Amino acid sequence: MITKETWSRGAVNGITSSFALLKIIIPVFAAVTALGHTPVIGWTARICEPVMNLAGLPGETALAFVTGALISMYAAVGIIIALSLTSWQITTLAVMLALCHELFVETAVIKKAGVTVWPLVLLRLLSACFAGWIMNLAGSVFL
Repeated sequence: MITKETWSRGAVNGITSSFALLKIIIPVFAAVTALGHTPVIGWTARICEPVMNLAGLPGETALAFVTGALISMYAAVGIIIALSLTSWQITTLAVMLALCHELFVETAVIKKAGVTVWPLVLLRLLSACFAGWIMNLAGSVFL
């Protein structure tokens, strides 16, 4: 039965959890934002270019993918808008980003929950690449 006590306990737990997450998210977000102002993102994008080609995407989409995976989906959307991509390419990139967006922030939160993070990060990256490859195959068959 839901009582005032239930609501009160839930509110306290929610606020406590929110502050615990903010202690993780704010420093990670600040570090990742600083990283965005360095050449590291560009270097990583060049390394990811062959993967983008396997997904049927032009090389410049690597920058959008890396930015979305490391920094923010919003930054990736800004880059995607600036590129001349087909609707299928945008869909492919969106599927890939849905599987491995904001890795630093989400990994920090997952680590705080006690999960071993590197297998999960690897799984997210590999699943994004696999999904891009499948989308490329599907696009070549159906489009």
